[in-house]
Amino acid sequence: MSFLDLRAEEFLEQGKFAYERGYYDLVMFDVEQFMQLKLKSLLFSFIGDYPRTHRLTQLFTEVMRLVNNKCGISDFYNGNREMILLLEFAYIASRYMPPRFTKEDADKALAIAERFNEVVRCLLS
Repeated sequence: MSFLDLRAEEFLEQGKFAYERGYYDLVMFDVEQFMQLKLKSLLFSFIGDYPRTHRLTQLFTEVMRLVNNKCGISDFYNGNREMILLLEFAYIASRYMPPRFTKEDADKALAIAERFNEVVRCLLS
């Protein structure tokens, strides 16, 4: 497992910890970081590099370009695009404004993270 994968998993665990304490803003940030690092790790494993961006949408686009819809990644992205955009916003907002996310937002984010992890495992198998 690469450094990016390990760090991604740490962010997911941190997100679950934050959820237990009701820190839903941190859950959103942690899930965004998890997905961002997983996508960068995928790109690195496929092409040996990754774009220097924090935008999930751009990273997903790059991965989908390389693998088409293998393991349903395009379906996953299209079906969860609104939440992915909300996670992008959470990343930016965590630095520049006091966002307020709800328990429902955090529930959806963690559920998507788990489904995304399944897609990533499939892509790497």
